[in-house]
Amino acid sequence: EMLGFGKTNAKAVSRAYYGTDNSIIIFLDDVNCTGEESHIAQCTKIGDWGLHNCDHREDAGVNCTFDVTTIRDFVLVADSYIQEIYRMDLETGSYSAIPQYSVNTPIGIDYDPLTHTVFYSDVGLHLIKSTDLDGNNEKILKRLNSVAIPDGLVIDVQNRLIFYSDTGNDVIVKMNMDGTGVVNVTNTNLDEPRAVTLDVANQVIYWTDWGAHPKIEKSNYDGSNRQTLIDSGLKFPNGLVYDGTTNKLYLCDAGTNKIEVMDTNGQNRQLIFQDAGAHFFGIDVDSQYIYVSDWTKDGVIRLNKDGSGETPVGPPSFGKLNGISLYHQGG
Repeated sequence: EMLGFGKTNAKAVSRAYYGTDNSIIIFLDDVNCTGEESHIAQCTKIGDWGLHNCDHREDAGVNCTFDVTTIRDFVLVADSYIQEIYRMDLETGSYSAIPQYSVNTPIGIDYDPLTHTVFYSDVGLHLIKSTDLDGNNEKILKRLNSVAIPDGLVIDVQNRLIFYSDTGNDVIVKMNMDGTGVVNVTNTNLDEPRAVTLDVANQVIYWTDWGAHPKIEKSNYDGSNRQTLIDSGLKFPNGLVYDGTTNKLYLCDAGTNKIEVMDTNGQNRQLIFQDAGAHFFGIDVDSQYIYVSDWTKDGVIRLNKDGSGETPVGPPSFGKLNGISLYHQGG
């Protein structure tokens, strides 16, 4: 990867020069980068540019290291067309793929800030997986059967749990973060379950179903006290997120092209944004903004919580973004 950017259109350059007068050759030796820089001049170098101590037994180049203490606010996005998991800096918009041995169709995604671990579902490979932010420690947590379509995934950091939806087997599943303790939350009266989100404090799970009769439901973690919140005015409710700061649910629907907000009992439902040409999929929120992925815009869109101020985050360089997950330092 290149200083926070993807490898697309990357090429090797020999005998590069520093400045414009072609007098000082840049030997990319002993250059140390964290991956957060937007320009190579921001990296540290042992000695002056143009000087090196290379010999034929040594690789010359830029040494990129990953330091979790320097992590800035970012959003994780799952791109099923390019078949990558990306981490994009929320301040600069620069992004890089998380190196993985095999990614096919990543859909659901979430992040554990305690262990700096990414969890995601891969529909094409029928897997639930995890990896460190730098691509190390890649693990298969659960192999699913050949009809499984694990579209939605969310984690409970506090209780060390993973929840995922499987629209192939029509089930909502709970398991430990290491893949053990697999139990069904519910496997009845589901058609096309997709998005899953959690109210961790009250141990409540919410999910969308985009089947023949679209709806949003909730239950306790053990499947008890199941309730239908709304079952009208929906077509393809792809994204759902619980906002703990306001105790609200935010919904994006690819069929109605709407982003809506409602109380956790389904009441006080309000339209906050609509784009007739959009195909919304993933949604996440922080204390100030809503972030959504939109297949028609090849990128992530940010909105104020009242629906104003539509702004692209980063470049429109992606293929088909599905699930998204925000990380902010300090919570």
